[in-house]
Amino acid sequence: MTAAVGTRDGSDWRWAAVLHLAVAAVLVVVVWQSSVHLTRQEEGRYPRAITLEHGDDVLGPWLYWDTKYYVDISEHGYRAEDRAVFEAGGETAVAFFPGYPLVVAALGVLGVSTGFALVGVTLLAGLGATVVLHKLFTLQMSRAASRRATLALALFPWSYFLIATAYPEALFLFLAGAAFLLVEHDRPVAAGLLAALASATRLIGIGLVLGLAIRVAERRGALTFDGWRPRVDRSRLRRRDAGVLFGASGLAAWMVVCWVRYGDPLAFSTAQRGWSQGFGPRSWFKLGLIDQLQHNQERFFVTRLVLQGLVMLLFAIALPAVWRRFGAGYGTYSVVVVMLPLLGSANFASHGRFALMAFPVFGLLGVRLERERAPGDVVVLALSGAALVVVASLWGRGYWMA
Repeated sequence: MTAAVGTRDGSDWRWAAVLHLAVAAVLVVVVWQSSVHLTRQEEGRYPRAITLEHGDDVLGPWLYWDTKYYVDISEHGYRAEDRAVFEAGGETAVAFFPGYPLVVAALGVLGVSTGFALVGVTLLAGLGATVVLHKLFTLQMSRAASRRATLALALFPWSYFLIATAYPEALFLFLAGAAFLLVEHDRPVAAGLLAALASATRLIGIGLVLGLAIRVAERRGALTFDGWRPRVDRSRLRRRDAGVLFGASGLAAWMVVCWVRYGDPLAFSTAQRGWSQGFGPRSWFKLGLIDQLQHNQERFFVTRLVLQGLVMLLFAIALPAVWRRFGAGYGTYSVVVVMLPLLGSANFASHGRFALMAFPVFGLLGVRLERERAPGDVVVLALSGAALVVVASLWGRGYWMA
């Protein structure tokens, strides 16, 4: 069941760029003014990682929480003393992949300060992701549906991670979308190069590599399905198609580094124990969430965890439809993006921003919203946009919303 890819070239990419910049402008003001005028989380509960030389009052509220790890990695790398913390089971930087801080560090070599590099990479990558995904959506559906899919992505409640947060989601989403777009234009080697950086940025990059490889096989006619049974004809593949597999090199290189420095090639996964996460029964049966429900008196925090879990479960429910509509390549990618966090988190922490990476689900939503038409589609998008403003405002006030 391969996707029906059209010949449109996404010529209204400027519309997508303007959309992203408009959303960015609104959210920057919302976060800035929320941090100044609205009640903030108790001081000390939302650690700032870095102060910007200029405009800190405007952009500073974006630089909370895990930003401190990316600042440290960008400026100092993975410190030797981290191994002792890792062996003791504490919170350590090895849990954070190197792709994003490497790009930030590269800008530092060019003279850009760490703070502005962190914000700049996210802003530019978020803009690139919106444009690239809009072009990809336009190849696979009508113009009206592709615009609705792009709007659904831009107005998703956790899409503020594509604006200025010092987190790697915007970079990964740009790389993933661009890699798939390159495959659709029959450039598997270039797609593999982008996927290599993506797999060094997030563990779900391995799902990107699998999805790209399957998509290449679908486009060549080397992979077809009889119902759900796959049929493979390797003779249809070309030698250069193997270029997409180079995408796994980013993750492989990071595993080698972890093995040498920490004695564990999966140190990035093992280190999740510092946050009481990681693969195992505690995560599979969500024992961490049960513990939070029973003992955490901060009910708003627990509510946020539950809401993120519900969002990711809705994405999981959509996976069969994604597979049917867009094919096995996009379906496989989406399965890994959705299921890996679900199996690796004990309490649904960060699932809102993780769901953002499952862009084929937004494509599916665009198709469904086109069928709905006004006013149903307008209502859905308006409610999502309103939720985005609320969530971004809370982030700016120091609440952990990720």
